[in-house]
Amino acid sequence: MNIVTQVMQEISKMMTDLYHQAIQG
Repeated sequence: MNIVTQVMQEISKMMTDLYHQAIQG
């Protein structure tokens, strides 16, 4: 896998977690 793709997926995952925390908070 491309390192850039991997980084983008990690960022997307973190953003999703923050998004759900913001909704629940």
